Amino acid sequence: MKYIFLGSNSDICKAFKESLGEKENFVDISRSHKSDIKIEWSEKYKPFSKEDLLKTKNWNVLISFIGTQEPFGLIDELDPKKLIEGINYNFTYQFASICQLLKYRDKSSFSKVIFFAGGGTNNAPTHYSAYITSKIALIKLTELLSAEFDNIHATIIGPGWVKTKIHTPTLENGLKKSPSSYLETHRRFKENDFVPMSEVIACLNVIIKSIDNRYAGRNISVKYDDWKNVDFLNNEPPISSNYKLRRIS
Repeated sequence: MKYIFLGSNSDICKAFKESLGEKENFVDISRSHKSDIKIEWSEKYKPFSKEDLLKTKNWNVLISFIGTQEPFGLIDELDPKKLIEGINYNFTYQFASICQLLKYRDKSSFSKVIFFAGGGTNNAPTHYSAYITSKIALIKLTELLSAEFDNIHATIIGPGWVKTKIHTPTLENGLKKSPSSYLETHRRFKENDFVPMSEVIACLNVIIKSIDNRYAGRNISVKYDDWKNVDFLNNEPPISSNYKLRRIS
C-alpha cells in the first residue's frame, strides 16, 4: 500500500508512521522539514512539479495532517493578511494540493483520503475563527470528494485534544489573546488530560482498513463515536446525513 502524507512534520503523522514501521511505502510532503516533496507556501500557493507528482504515482491512501491555530484572537483584532494566510494553510492550499494529487491515485481500486477536523462542528468556540472556519470547510470537502468519485472514500477525523505542538501558539500567546483557552490548554498539559495518541492511530487504521464505504463522506470523532464497534455504520446508507455537516430544523 502506498501512502501520501501531506504535512508529514505533524506529531500525529510521526506517530502513525512509527506504527507502520518500514513495511509500507510512503511519500512525505512538508513545508517545514526534510521530506520527499518540499512545498513552498511562504508567499503563495506553488503547484507541485511534474517530477514531484510522479513520486506519488499510484497512491492508495492520502492523509492530510496540516493544521495551525494561527492567527487567533477576536475576529476584529485579526490581521486580514494573517487571516487569509491561516485559511490558506488550513483549507485552501490543502484543497489545491488534493486537486493535483487525485490524478495520480491508483485508479484500479478505491482510494482513501483522510483529513483532520477541529472544534466547532456543533458549537461556536470563540477566538479561533480562521482555524475553525477552515476545518468546517474540510468537512464539506470530505463529503464532496466522496460524492463526486465512486472509487474515493474520503473521511475526516475529529481527534479531540491530542498532545501535539499545534497548541504551542495558545501556550505562548493565549494569555493575552484568549485567556480562557490558555488556561484550559495549560490545565490539560499540567494534568496530561488528552486523547491518547494510540486512540487516534487506532481510529485511522480502522478507517483505512475498512473495505466498504461506510466512512465515506463522514466526520468521525475519535473520542465520542463508536468506531471500535465492528458494526458501527454497518447499516448506514451512503446517502444518510448522519456524521455529516447538516442544517437541522
